[in-house]
Amino acid sequence: MCIQCAAGAMTAVAGATGSRIWLQARFPALADRRVGLVLRRGILVAGVLAAGLVGPAAHGSDPPPKAAAPSATLASATAR
Repeated sequence: MCIQCAAGAMTAVAGATGSRIWLQARFPALADRRVGLVLRRGILVAGVLAAGLVGPAAHGSDPPPKAAAPSATLASATAR
């Protein structure tokens, strides 16, 4: 995994953790162990998916460069 991908994943996890803590502080009913586990997993999955969709482009997604046209000297050398 490249550094850019790892940084995106770490940012997603940190954002998900902050969101979970904020939700539990705002709504104390979410502090239940089972609800917290489901909430944590759901937010982590959503964060990683969002980072993958909105984050940097996937490796190898750029089209390959076009082949260079044969040079004029090569064409003139074969015409002789």
